[in-house]
Amino acid sequence: MKTKTVYVGIISKEAYKQRTLAIARGEYKPRKNEPKIWFESLKSMAQLLSW
Repeated sequence: MKTKTVYVGIISKEAYKQRTLAIARGEYKPRKNEPKIWFESLKSMAQLLSW
């Protein structure tokens, strides 16, 4: 069975917005191993995972 690693990040809403806009403008290119799933806090991540 092949396993896949999923990277998760913690980032504020404002920082996420700035990051997304920089990607859209072509100013920033995410690396392959950067998180694809983002949460605003560990608390919000825990709430989702314990749902």
